[in-house]
Amino acid sequence: MSPPNRYSFPVGPVIAIAIACMFTVSPVIAEEKPSSHELQAATRMQILVMTKSFCVTMRRNGSGTNLPSLRESFDPDYIRKYELEEGEFRLEMLPVRSIHDIQIADDRSTVLCHVTTDDADAVVIFRVVLCDGRPYFSPVRPPADPSRMITPWILHKRLD
Repeated sequence: MSPPNRYSFPVGPVIAIAIACMFTVSPVIAEEKPSSHELQAATRMQILVMTKSFCVTMRRNGSGTNLPSLRESFDPDYIRKYELEEGEFRLEMLPVRSIHDIQIADDRSTVLCHVTTDDADAVVIFRVVLCDGRPYFSPVRPPADPSRMITPWILHKRLD
């Protein structure tokens, strides 16, 4: 004789369903792709992080410093075009003291930074390109001869 059912529902069908679930192959569910809004938000955050990191690097290093670690922050096409893959990687820098604001234009290719330098407040405008879903700085001018120093911004303007 079986023990009395302590539950208010029939146990037999519940056990049958549990056993069926254990031995049934689960359906393959396609991975959800991020929405365009999520991609734009990720890209926006990547641009902000890259730009702020660069401004902090300007704070720490003087102009003309060899910074090969920053090579990966610049447009790979620019690097190839001017044969900067190897050797020194010199950048013109500003004496940044404070970073007040970083704004990304709607086209996601222009970034405006409001900073304080040794002398006064200034704005710095960078061009950004997206390559394989990752943002890179894209200087508008070729490296200066003979020093091969790169000016990474489009415009640097002191605010008076």
